[in-house]
Amino acid sequence: MPNIDAPGRTESSSWSQCLDAQAWTRFVRIVGALLALPALAWAGLVLRRAV
Repeated sequence: MPNIDAPGRTESSSWSQCLDAQAWTRFVRIVGALLALPALAWAGLVLRRAV
């Protein structure tokens, strides 16, 4: 049984690393969107005041 569990652990660890990479990419995109939306709204208000 330990011999069967060892390859399973390596596969699960590599799979979890892939999921972590996808989750990190998704997290960065969400944070970027959350930071971009207020910046765009603020820029819109500044442009309206300038005009």
